[in-house]
Amino acid sequence: GAFAQAYVAPWQWLGLLAGARYDHLRFEVTDHLGDQSGSRGFDTVSTMAGAIASPLADLDVDVYANFGQSVESPTTTELAVRPGGGAGLNPDLDLQRATSLELGLRGGHGPVTGELAAFHMWLRDELVPFEDEVTQQTYYRNAGRSHRTGAEAAATVALRQDLALRLAY
Repeated sequence: GAFAQAYVAPWQWLGLLAGARYDHLRFEVTDHLGDQSGSRGFDTVSTMAGAIASPLADLDVDVYANFGQSVESPTTTELAVRPGGGAGLNPDLDLQRATSLELGLRGGHGPVTGELAAFHMWLRDELVPFEDEVTQQTYYRNAGRSHRTGAEAAATVALRQDLALRLAY
């Protein structure tokens, strides 16, 4: 994979980040004893953009937003098993794709710092297992669409220079 990122701060209180990544994945199996040789290739481009702002000079608080795309390839185990048998790598599995949006803030005062974030992720072609009812064998396929929504919170208290207490949920 190759990627490029650019960061610019048009004002002292605002930073902007953008990037792109190209991935080329190739799985290849050579079977010297039978007919199960084969290969699968995946090419994809992912992008991201983000902004971080410190809107109030008197407070040590940053507000940020990130938008990004990502992919997850099938594993060799997921590619190696084919529903209904058959030789070679599963030709029906595709990359799992995600688009995510995250909004948050972080900051602190003195020895106390904290972070709060919310996110939503849209998934397409999620890799999911399923079991053949007859053979009890587990196979994999791409699901349609799904999503995840969540929030995270964390706080850190510096008790000494070399000791801190961190809580996260």
